[in-house]
Amino acid sequence: MKKLSLALVMILIISLFSGTALALHSPGVLSNGGVVSGMIVGGDDLSLGGEYGLTNELAVIGNVGAYNRLGLKYQFQNNAALLGGFMEGSSFIGLNGARSVKSDLLAIGEVNLLIDDDVDFVYKLGARYNLDHQLDLRVGMTGKIDAGMPDLMIGVGYRY
Repeated sequence: MKKLSLALVMILIISLFSGTALALHSPGVLSNGGVVSGMIVGGDDLSLGGEYGLTNELAVIGNVGAYNRLGLKYQFQNNAALLGGFMEGSSFIGLNGARSVKSDLLAIGEVNLLIDDDVDFVYKLGARYNLDHQLDLRVGMTGKIDAGMPDLMIGVGYRY
């Protein structure tokens, strides 16, 4: 009951803000498996993300919603991955990392360099709490380095 109450309070707080988000994913890759996630940002934006492992190191990643992106993720360490592809009509390259806080809690971070007429940095910081082996709760924030206050986000992920 305490976990449910905390989750509901977090959803209420986040619904007071508006903004955009990328889905929040860890750097891990699983061959012939992946993750599907949905993030709500500010109560009015929805971001659906997913990835599918082609090998144990390489995955296809995608996101539809606030930021649209399609690319590849290469896991070069257990807690770090390189990203690359296209986001909002621009090329991007990024770094994704994670660190275990407790057995069911993972801190996740990502920074992407968007290369177009201008150079922008898009970042995500957050946490994933495992509700069970396949389902998790995700909370975090995302934004551009030069855009002021970050946007808060909350959602769920399903690993298959």
